Amino acid sequence: MPTTNYYTVNGEIIGEHTTGQSGLDYVPDGLGSVVATVDQNLTAQSTARYKPSGAILASTGPQPAFGWIGTLGSRTSATPHADFYNRPNLS
Repeated sequence: MPTTNYYTVNGEIIGEHTTGQSGLDYVPDGLGSVVATVDQNLTAQSTARYKPSGAILASTGPQPAFGWIGTLGSRTSATPHADFYNRPNLS
């Protein structure tokens, strides 16, 4: 069974690697939402645009598990499948 490892820097998700596949780097927008993934040759594997509520407006390719504001669920309510992600203030 393949295992996927996710990589972060200072709480920001930056990529993933699944056993037996090449790694993917995440391309974030200014808010931290994943708007594209690129492989090790810098070839775009997927793209996404989001509505303000986090729903996907347009996309290409297979979407990563983490997208709108870089996660699934809600950190503040601990709800695993929340529509909204609440990023804590890190400043």
